[in-house]
Amino acid sequence: MKSNFNEIDEGNSYIGYSEAFNIIKTNVHPLEVEELTINMCAGRIAASDLVALISYPSTDVSLKDGFAVKSADIVNADSDKPVCLTVDGAAFAGIKYEGRVKHGSAVKICSGSQIPHGADAVVSGEFCQEVSGGEVLVKADAGPGRNILHVGVEVEAGEVIVRNGEKLLPGKLGLAAAAGIDRVKVHRQPHVAIISIGDEVVAPGLKLNSGQLYASNMVTMEAWLAASGIPCVTSITSDNEANIKLNVNKHLPDADIILTSG
Repeated sequence: MKSNFNEIDEGNSYIGYSEAFNIIKTNVHPLEVEELTINMCAGRIAASDLVALISYPSTDVSLKDGFAVKSADIVNADSDKPVCLTVDGAAFAGIKYEGRVKHGSAVKICSGSQIPHGADAVVSGEFCQEVSGGEVLVKADAGPGRNILHVGVEVEAGEVIVRNGEKLLPGKLGLAAAAGIDRVKVHRQPHVAIISIGDEVVAPGLKLNSGQLYASNMVTMEAWLAASGIPCVTSITSDNEANIKLNVNKHLPDADIILTSG
């Protein structure tokens, strides 16, 4: 960082931007930790690493409605020369299929269902034609792993999803939920007060006399805080030391941060 602290403000009686920034950075520290349910944590700052408790998905699952097969059985299948397989059963989402796919057979499967033992591919339903007698004509090949979402492909058990100090974004929270996390340690949101200073400053909505202006900076600061999910209180004070001290002292008991504009 540059050592010239007067790059913005000139004169010995002013503090430059970099020096002011360093003072703020030195005196700003993380707030206390609280534990919340995961659905309440969007936009908050993680107070510890979020580590996956389970892999997601926790088992190999189908990406398509169709038939679970041994890929070697249908390597030459096409619309002109379909391969006929025996349908041994059906696998549904949320229910483990207890059977096994053998050579020459297939298991009807729904999207999201666990891949039956013995199968290494899923043929999408649009390339299959069920016929009477519990048989299916497969009209396209499917190489090993086709249409299968493998265990842990999104996140593996023990993997760090969010680091301590990172902002908790919706996508990461969804992944954490899928990985078995239901409660998260976060830093408490700061309590903020904004004081707008100036004899000419008027709150929006009040009558504006000659030479006065509305407290637009106060509103802008409040809006930026709201956009980050941080509530605040505001006040306007005239530009003299006694009134400024009075307003600061009024907010000190409850505020972690006091921002001024003037």
